[in-house]
Amino acid sequence: MAIEIKDGSSANKLAVSASGEASVNLPADSDTAGFAIGAAESHPTENGVTREVYPFETNDDYALRTTQDEALGWVVMAGAAVNTTIHRQGSATATITQTGGWLTLNAGNSTASGAAAVVTGYQQYELIPTSNLYWHGIIVTAQAAHPSNCVAEWGLATHNAGAGTGTTEPTDGVYFRVNASGVLEGIVRANGVDVGTTGPIISYATLLSPALSHECVVSVSDSIARFWIDRVCVGRIALGAAPSWTFSGTLAHHFRLHNTGVAGSAQQLKIARYSIKRDNVGSPKPFSHAASATGQNASQGQTGETLGSTANYANSANPTAAVPTNTTAALGTGLGGQFWETDTLAVTTDGVICSYQVPAATSAIPGKSLYITRLKIKSYVQTALTGGGYVGQWSLAYGHTAVSLATTEAATTKAPRRVPLGAHSVASGAAALVELSEISWGFEDAPVCVHPGEFVAVVKKKIGTAPSAGVIAHVITMSGYRA
Repeated sequence: MAIEIKDGSSANKLAVSASGEASVNLPADSDTAGFAIGAAESHPTENGVTREVYPFETNDDYALRTTQDEALGWVVMAGAAVNTTIHRQGSATATITQTGGWLTLNAGNSTASGAAAVVTGYQQYELIPTSNLYWHGIIVTAQAAHPSNCVAEWGLATHNAGAGTGTTEPTDGVYFRVNASGVLEGIVRANGVDVGTTGPIISYATLLSPALSHECVVSVSDSIARFWIDRVCVGRIALGAAPSWTFSGTLAHHFRLHNTGVAGSAQQLKIARYSIKRDNVGSPKPFSHAASATGQNASQGQTGETLGSTANYANSANPTAAVPTNTTAALGTGLGGQFWETDTLAVTTDGVICSYQVPAATSAIPGKSLYITRLKIKSYVQTALTGGGYVGQWSLAYGHTAVSLATTEAATTKAPRRVPLGAHSVASGAAALVELSEISWGFEDAPVCVHPGEFVAVVKKKIGTAPSAGVIAHVITMSGYRA
């Protein structure tokens, strides 16, 4: 039987749509209107974790409170070499390799008791009040059933005494752990003791299917640590009576595998990439600072590239002097460094003093552009000049797709772009060890951007008379980052 709802003092009736919803409008008069509270769901009730819903918040001036995220670190496992700039490794019997986009712990499939491998970070990330710290990573495990006597861990942790060979558990941390009995759980550890655990997370076999990539997230706030797998919250730990999440207050990325006895089968832990960020940040550090902390400073090789210094600067050795050309890097290659110029190149002729090619993007090398923020040239007479007397005019050439400054602009090639840098004078017959005036230029407001595969060169041209003999030494500094 249908029942009509009607205002007793008028003919107005409650209307119902064809799909059964009541048609309701809130009052337009602010004096008689009620109010509604908006809320957002952190996650529904799933996997034994109860639903979390939080209302939106405004300040006294009616402004909605929002948060700003800060990217702290981001790494992909490209190339065939572990990036030793950002990763610290330790192992005993178990091997660590990187290939096919994966960093693999126990690549040799050891089941021996005591076999272990650990990879931790040099960079530490601080836990800040009223902010969440997030670790996000893509991992794969090799076995459908986690073998007995094998411990696997991934997330955030700190080893106060150093990670060693991977046979010891972290001193502090918030991370996933599969224990030696095959139980998957989220762990909070402080001062060498587990201070909280999610308890068993359903089952290892249910959530971590072998040979499939799984997205894992760990977050830490002032009072709650949360654990997600494949975008589902699988565990939560309240701070409880512990004084803090960690005694150290700082954590690094952490991956560890350890056979506490003879393992039932060979387990592997593989990591494809990970990132770390923080929310609710009012004044995040500049992106260039975060990139440098992640190993992307221009002064060093990047993931997938030749690691180490990018400058042409040999240890305990001087460079070999040569006459520069405008088609080759005759004085050596490097992003800045030490270069010795036999100072006989003809006047009005460009000579490449310093040249560097930003590595081209490949399946093993992430394509990252070089952002140059400052350049400085300090020169002095290394071997006394014969004759001469000229002004050295400097420029920065960048963007060309071949080392030669004669490279032309075409559909598949780019000619060098030029930025004049300044000049200094070189006296006729200048004696050895005479210093020349410094050339310095800043690009902080608009960095010079050199894309993957392109070259950047510091170029000198003489105006006056070229010496017939002598050597000028140049120390060139280029500051910047890769992203």
